[in-house]
Amino acid sequence: MFYSLFYELIINSSVIYDVFDGYLTKFGFIFTVSTTIGLRLVEYAVFYGLRSAAIYKMAKRQNLNHLWLAFIPCACFYLIGLLQDDTTPSARRNIGWLYTAIISSSLWVVTSALVDGFGTVPTLLNILALADADPVTADVLVINNTTRLFNLLSGLFSLAFLISSIMLYMNVFRAYAPEKAMKYSIISVAVDILFDTPLFYAIFLFMLRDREKVGYARYAASRANYYRGSYGNYRNPYGNYGGGYDGGKRREERKGEEPFEEFDSSDDDPFTDDSGAPLGEDNTAERNRPNDNGDDLFS
Repeated sequence: MFYSLFYELIINSSVIYDVFDGYLTKFGFIFTVSTTIGLRLVEYAVFYGLRSAAIYKMAKRQNLNHLWLAFIPCACFYLIGLLQDDTTPSARRNIGWLYTAIISSSLWVVTSALVDGFGTVPTLLNILALADADPVTADVLVINNTTRLFNLLSGLFSLAFLISSIMLYMNVFRAYAPEKAMKYSIISVAVDILFDTPLFYAIFLFMLRDREKVGYARYAASRANYYRGSYGNYRNPYGNYGGGYDGGKRREERKGEEPFEEFDSSDDDPFTDDSGAPLGEDNTAERNRPNDNGDDLFS
């Protein structure tokens, strides 16, 4: 957990030397590490408190068992997995993220502890052996095959844990705030990746702790019903699917009507003579019709 912090500070000590013509001293290193770890502990305490309280309240409203798991860092994902969206077939298969998060987070903690045991502790002892004004160089960093192996495994488990936890949080957002799930997910993931803090997952969960579980499928159905055939509490001015310019008359009511009844009269039919006979059958009327167009080229 702390090996990457030690590694980055010690390696960056060379950068400090290139810029300021001096290495990070033992006192500066201890001060920086202590401050960083202290801030991270405060951040995790806030994250842990908000997430645990939210999960406990949401699980209790769902009448779930083993509510005490909400306060166990890795086991809490069992309850989170049961709180995720289950209103669609694809969502019901997301139970796999539950076990992936629990297993990967547990293995990440174990491998990180081993990295600290084989790498961080010896490195810290080397630093403490220095004088206060001595520079901290890469020579004090303990790197061997054991630390490399456990560090690699820790990174892989950390990646699996990151992906599975993100999916679980997103599915919980879809279950309790489907209309804002995308916004909550984007903000949480962006802050987690850019600033290396999962704090916003806990903040949004805490905001949703008193909501009823809806589910994205039910939300989508309610939105579809809202727009289908009506506009809110008002009548659809275009009728129900068969409307148009006839005042919303249904298709059943228009069955049997002649669609071209306004043209059934032959009085104004240009293709019939005055008696109603087609011009092609009896052209007598056509020959006797006066020619009003004196310059008709075809007369």
